[in-house]
Amino acid sequence: PGRLIALGEVGLSGEVRRVPALGRRLAEAARLGFDRAIVPDDAGLEPPAGMTVLAASSLTRALEVAFAGVGGTVVPLSSRTARAKTVR
Repeated sequence: PGRLIALGEVGLSGEVRRVPALGRRLAEAARLGFDRAIVPDDAGLEPPAGMTVLAASSLTRALEVAFAGVGGTVVPLSSRTARAKTVR
């Protein structure tokens, strides 16, 4: 399956934002043997040789991309029912 790295900053509402020096970080990750990277969808840069770059605008989308082909579904927390127990 290869080695995957995710680069970006996650905001409070789950959006994935660009980080400084993204191109250099990707180049270093490729040098270390990573062959796939998840980056913010507004990154707009060329991937290093031998690396596939996948874009994501949210944490939910990043997880879907990361686990594509593994099976299962990513369900956002906002759509799950809360099952809290009261501890006394």
